[in-house]
Amino acid sequence: MLAREQVSGLKWVQRRPQEGQDNPRLSADQTQALCRTDPGSLQDRPRLSAGQTQALCRPDQGSLQDRPRLSAGQTQALCRPDQGSLQDRPRLSAGQTQALCRPDQGSLQDRPRLSAGQTQALCRPDQGSLQDRPRLSAGQTQALCRPDQGSLQDRPRLSAGQTRLSAGQTQALCRTDPGSLQDRPRLSAGQTKALCRTDPGSLQDRPRLSAGQTQALCRTDPGSLQARPRLSAGQTQALCRPDPGFLQARPRLSAGQTQALCRPDPGSLQARPRLSTGQTQALCRPDPGFLQARPRLSAGQTQALYRTTPGSLQARPRLSAGQTQALYRTTPGSLQDNPRLSAGQHHQTLHHQTLHHQTLHHQTYTIRQRQHT
Repeated sequence: MLAREQVSGLKWVQRRPQEGQDNPRLSADQTQALCRTDPGSLQDRPRLSAGQTQALCRPDQGSLQDRPRLSAGQTQALCRPDQGSLQDRPRLSAGQTQALCRPDQGSLQDRPRLSAGQTQALCRPDQGSLQDRPRLSAGQTQALCRPDQGSLQDRPRLSAGQTRLSAGQTQALCRTDPGSLQDRPRLSAGQTKALCRTDPGSLQDRPRLSAGQTQALCRTDPGSLQARPRLSAGQTQALCRPDPGFLQARPRLSAGQTQALCRPDPGSLQARPRLSTGQTQALCRPDPGFLQARPRLSAGQTQALYRTTPGSLQARPRLSAGQTQALYRTTPGSLQDNPRLSAGQHHQTLHHQTLHHQTLHHQTYTIRQRQHT
């Protein structure tokens, strides 16, 4: 299999990788492209330098390989590369982000650059609406939704003096139902409305959020959010579909902690131990009892994001601080056969842990017997 290597500027040459080096390791602060791997696609791509991220899209027609590298602090547009649009666009300067949408009718090429700290509306450009809107001043954000029934066009423009939104406020992220956003009360500084599809009267009837708090991100079932206790500052609720009463029974999260992002199976989260500050649980569907048996993560470490295969995590080594594993779907035996990040980081398997706990129990029992004697 041939791989590509950048020699100077945008010139690419072909080289043949050495045996066993088809899938190079990632150094600290590097992340692999988040996409489905087509045969040989990830292996043939050049390494990313520190602080750089590749475009998040499916690699069509070798487009990622042919694009120039991103300089530190820059991000490419998140979309499918249609009609060579990404190659033809100018580079983004530090701190700027392009609109997240599919490039229709050459609209992105024709729009002016965004100044530092500004973001464009995240939606598909229908009827030339984005082109006709004025620029956003620093710290302002437009509503993130599809413009249905001319709703965004009819709302007051956001000027430097903030006609509608006060400083630090954002509009609700949802599909606009007729008159819904207009009739809702204003948000106070630092508050955000729930991110969900609006059910009749649901948002209006809920109490306001205090500063620094966010509501659960899920589809609203009748009365579910109203019955839940408020979140204290710095806390976030689990991101999942609400099953009747399950969130109420769980203990509160302390500051800096996050719950597992998965569908809740009965009793699964309640039985798990709390996470210490700075730790995150694996993002996956919970298989019965598998999280309880795994060792805790030390501060600054993250577990791999994938569907769990029985026993897979126990045999894998720990990640050192600042390192992240590749995000992909696991093929049986794939992670086990990959080279490890560094030697000496292997955590104990369940078998070793069981023997260790049995040994401690035996030692404790022996000491107590001697003291009793």
